[in-house]
Amino acid sequence: SLGCTFDSSFCSIIAMRGRNFHTFDFARVLDDIRDAQAHGARAIFIVDDNITLDVRRFEALCHALIEAGLNKIHYLVQAMTSSIANHGETLAPLMRRAGFRYVFLGIENVLDQDLEFLRASSKNLKRRNGKVVGNAALAAVDHLRRNKMYVVGGVILGNPADTRESIEANLEFARRHVDWPYIQHPTPYPGTPMSADFRDRGLIISERLEEYDGTTAVVRSEHLSAEEIEFQRWRAEPGMKVRHMSAVLRQNPLFLLGHWHRMLSHTYRGTTLKTLLGLEDERAAFERYRSIRRAERDYLDDRGAGTPLPRSLPATDLSD
Repeated sequence: SLGCTFDSSFCSIIAMRGRNFHTFDFARVLDDIRDAQAHGARAIFIVDDNITLDVRRFEALCHALIEAGLNKIHYLVQAMTSSIANHGETLAPLMRRAGFRYVFLGIENVLDQDLEFLRASSKNLKRRNGKVVGNAALAAVDHLRRNKMYVVGGVILGNPADTRESIEANLEFARRHVDWPYIQHPTPYPGTPMSADFRDRGLIISERLEEYDGTTAVVRSEHLSAEEIEFQRWRAEPGMKVRHMSAVLRQNPLFLLGHWHRMLSHTYRGTTLKTLLGLEDERAAFERYRSIRRAERDYLDDRGAGTPLPRSLPATDLSD
């Protein structure tokens, strides 16, 4: 499907397509998956604006995958926490049988005031008998994990009211309840309500679209600089990601054994043994990381301009 009928302030989909929802015929979807499988795909990320907006249709898709024998592929999908929380008793086991292994949950934030700013409260509400009974994140995580699926947790840090304490509260939630963190900073994409809101508050520090990648902090909060917000994310993220390598080892040991060094080097970009041993300030490693990111952006800019490409980008050497 394409489109979403919600109105999250950070979402660019609405500006591009409006608040609507268009579906594709299952025959086309299954043909696309068969084609990918024929070309060697063993895992597929289904990029869908809101596949759980119509839960009954998503259930029908799961049944179609099973009946077509396409449930041996491992699927990763994006989902709303409220849909999984409110329908998880029946939906989660069906997803597992259909081949879903990783589920991206748009948790966004665990603090009510930040959810209100992000206009994401309605997507994160747990309901019972038509009544709101709390935040859906924990219930959704529980349904997925009980059915042996991994939670990719989308969290947004750096909203206008954020402090060190509120950022740490979200990071601690991710450490305890998320298998693979996908932590981003609010990014004022042109045309989104968030952009006007941040501009009115004077919190945007960069208008360079090259930096609008989601993991470069381009806005500050009312209490913290953009650099400090990005530092908090950079500092916490590697440990959470490395923890998931045990799951990768169980699922595909040969892949991990062949690529563990490159995986660690990428995860710990900017970090050296001196950093890990506490022989240098973490801020020095963070500055190296930011330098690497700038080089990556320059690399992409050069490609767009047709400039000859460098043979390699700066890399982290953990043996340094």
